[in-house]
Parts: sequence; C-alpha cells; structure tokens
Amino acid sequence: MNKVKDLLENNTGKLFKLLLIITIAFFIIETVYYIIFLNTWFDEGEFTYKAWLTSDNLAHPFKDFRNKYPSFAFYIQVFLQKLFGPTILGARILSSLFLAGALILLYKICKRIGNRWTGLLAISLLVFHPYLTGYYSSAKNYSWVIFFSLLSIWFIDAKISDKKKIIFSSISMALSVITRYQIIPILILLWIFIYLKWRNWKRLLFSILIFLIIFSASLIPYFFSDAKYALIWFLIMFGPLTKLIPIDYFKIFSENSGSSFLSQIFNGNHFKFLIKIFIKFFHLWVIFFTAILSLFILDKEKMKRFFSQNSILVFNFSLTLILFFSYFIIPNENVSLAHSFYLAPFLIISVSGTINLIYKHLEEKNVWESVKFPVSIFLIIIVLFSTISTGLSGPDIIFFNHFDYKDTDLNRVKQGGEYLKSLTSPEDKMLVIGMPHHALMAERYEFPPLINTDIIYYNIDDSEILKRYKFYNFDILLKWLKNEATIVVFQKDDLKNSTAFQDGEGRIETFEKILNEKYEFAGSIENVYPRKYTVADGIMNIYRRK
Repeated sequence: MNKVKDLLENNTGKLFKLLLIITIAFFIIETVYYIIFLNTWFDEGEFTYKAWLTSDNLAHPFKDFRNKYPSFAFYIQVFLQKLFGPTILGARILSSLFLAGALILLYKICKRIGNRWTGLLAISLLVFHPYLTGYYSSAKNYSWVIFFSLLSIWFIDAKISDKKKIIFSSISMALSVITRYQIIPILILLWIFIYLKWRNWKRLLFSILIFLIIFSASLIPYFFSDAKYALIWFLIMFGPLTKLIPIDYFKIFSENSGSSFLSQIFNGNHFKFLIKIFIKFFHLWVIFFTAILSLFILDKEKMKRFFSQNSILVFNFSLTLILFFSYFIIPNENVSLAHSFYLAPFLIISVSGTINLIYKHLEEKNVWESVKFPVSIFLIIIVLFSTISTGLSGPDIIFFNHFDYKDTDLNRVKQGGEYLKSLTSPEDKMLVIGMPHHALMAERYEFPPLINTDIIYYNIDDSEILKRYKFYNFDILLKWLKNEATIVVFQKDDLKNSTAFQDGEGRIETFEKILNEKYEFAGSIENVYPRKYTVADGIMNIYRRK
C-alpha cells in the first residue's frame, strides 16, 4: 500500500493526464455506443418526425399539430432533418456534440472554482453516470439545454468586461430558455445574481431586455402558423398563466383533470417519483450536504468566505435547490424523471466545489498530506458509484442486453419504415395507431394529432373544440378511418393498449368492423417496433383502402 501511495504522490501530473485520458476515452466509447445501440422511445420519434414534416412542408407546428418544443430547439431539428433527411441517428450525433461542449464548459467552470482536479472530478461524475450520458446522447434537446446554461455560467466569471459578461451570459441563458422552457428558474436566478453582483438596476434591466428581444424573436415562426393556439400553449407552459386561457380550451383540461393541486403534492406516486430522483443522485446529495455541514462545523468563518467570495459556487448551490423544488416538489403533468437531467450538472458543480473547499480547509490545517490518499480513493469510489447508482432505481431505456448491430432499435424501425414505404406512396394519408418512427423512416404523412397518440386523446364529446386545438376523440378517429385515410398502420395485438380503445365498450370491435369493410390487408412485418413498445412479435399490420 505504501509503495502505491508513494508512486501516486511522486507522479501526480502523469496520474492526472492518465485519468483525464481514461475519462475522455470512456466518454467517446460511451457516446458512440449510445448513438448506435440506445433503445429509442416515443419522444425521439415525435421530436424528429414533427421536425421532418415541417422541413418537408407537409405540416407545421400549431397550424397542424400541437408542439411542446420552443422554436429554437425545434427549428434546429427542422434544419437537421432538412439537411440529412429523416434521421434519428443524425439527431443523436448532434446531441452528443452538444454534450461534448457541455463537458468542456463543466471542466472549465470547476477548474476556475478550484483546480484541474476539481474539473476532472466534475466531468467524471457526469461521464461515468450512464443514466445521464445515455439521455444526453438521445435525439432530444437535453444536452442542448445544459450546454447553453453552462455557457451562461461560464461567461459570468470570464476574463472580459462586465458589460460583455452580462451580454454574453444573458444571450446564452436566453438560448437555453428557448431550447427548453422548464429552464426558466435558472434565468430568474441569473437576474437576481446579476443585481447582487453589480448592484446596478441598469445592468439588470439590460439583461432582461436582451432576453425579451431573443425570446420574442423566437416566437415569431410559431405565431405565423397559428397565433392564438401558439399563445395558448405558451400560457400552459407557465402554469399560473392558464387562468388566461380561453374557456373553451380550458374546458378540455378541467373536465379531464383527476385531482387538485394539493392532492397531487401528497400523492403516493409523486413521492415514489421523488424517491427515484434521490436514488439516482443520492451519493451526490450526501456528499454535497455533508461537505456543507462539515464546513459549518469545522470553520464558520470559512463558510462566510464561501458565501461572499465564491460567486459561481453560490450561484450553483442556489440553482441546485431551486431546480429541485421547482421540478420535483411541485408536481405538474410535464414533470418526469427526465427533468433531473437539467439538475444534474449544477448539482455536480456544487459537489465538486464544496469538495474543493474541504480540500482547502484540510490543507490550511496542515492535515492534507496525511489524509489525501484515503480521500482520493474515496473520490474514485464515488465516481465509480455513479455508474452503479444508475440502475438502483429500476431499469430504464438505456438498459438492454444486446450488442447486435443488425437488431438495434434504430434498425428495427428503419426496416419497418422501408417496408411501409414499399407498400405506400407519398400521396397516401396514413392513420397510424402507435409510434411515429415508421412514418418518419418511410417519409410518409400521417394525421398530425396521431403523432402524439394517447397524449392528446380526450374522451369528451365536443369534437369541434378538439379539432380546433389539434386533439382528437374516438369519433374523430372513426371519421378519419371511414372517410379520409388511405392507409392504416398498427401493431398487431396492441390496439387494446391505446387509451382511445380503452375508454368505451366495444371500441376495438367497432374499429375492426370499419377496417374490414373499407380496407384490405396489404402486408405485415415482425420485429420492427422499439423494444419498449413491442407486443409479442412486434408485428406491424398494414391495410389499404379498397
């Protein structure tokens, strides 16, 4: 043990380079693996398919379909689909590039807070957490959000003029918000931080003005599509503003809401969800709060200096808590486990920074030399535990038991798309019950409300309201089937899992009766659905109008 200890102490520089190379190599292997083998899910198909429809001028957000994505993120995806054709793989590559940029920023921020080891610890905690890197590499805008958020934080203490700090930081945070609206708590904290740092109302108002200009500009493409609907959806995204929604639209939600706000807070499922978040990152929470507590116990004066001098660290400490409470304590229909993605980088900065403060304290007390070896081993174990903790809260989409390139989820849906394309023409109108992936790969048009499948299905009678706001009910579905569709696509034995067929007696029978009367069987192919949504042999049935 002593020989190992001496070897490590005498080769600190080489050890740092070695660990950095290992971390980078692991990241490259990990992301390439995820790009190819990551199981796909509904959100990837929805995001990319809507963007492709828009890029090919077949449909447009709010005019033809409900769209939950801010315009900046959405039109980046539109550009990607326009450039490379219908692709999920290309979108994953783009996300991985944003992730690489975010890691560089994370390293630089934490190095600025502490030293190069602090930076290495930070990126290691992210890279060796497969849950995070798996989702950050997916065809979504998760990694884009953290890139722009971290860029904003990096600009705060950059070696540039105060005016440039405010300009570049505000622009970056505005880009983060118009990539994902849920990141707005960070923006609010940034404004508070700008005022407290410079005690200047003009600089604060300047930052707010920059944001408002960029944000307003981002809404223009949507308001050209359908201004009223775009405004309504914008209000929905910001909870309390739903009171401003026209009564006809609000009716949809009020008649289908299951419980009050307070009952949701104390809902057992919500607490289960909260526990999952803790389990995913509990080792980081434990370290963070233990480190803060120990500093209070060990040296109160050091804590005072911490809160007065380490502005970036204080910012992230505050941000960590605000995001936790805004996303996980206060429930809403848009919250899922995936929202912990936005929390994680700031929690990691806070953890790395507080560990650095502990290190400085031990060094000042002249005890670091005697404890640095066990502390280093402990930190290595914590980094490795990030990998272990990924699976402790149960399986997720990144887990699978295959390495067969020919049988990846992406290849499955590609094969299904190619088969669908061979049996259809661009002029066909497809009624697709299920995933949008095959329509994307086949470059075919499906009824836009069905892209969201069950998410925007409502069991109310007012069809006109539903059609106005791009929702549907069973009656609308039957009208599409009877009068408009030329192709019908669904997974064999899976109709029973669709909410539209669960909300009433004999709905499957009614659907199949019309299907047999007006359509003929065109063909089928098995094992073409993402694993997460596969029923039995994953057979896709295709019917053509007689």
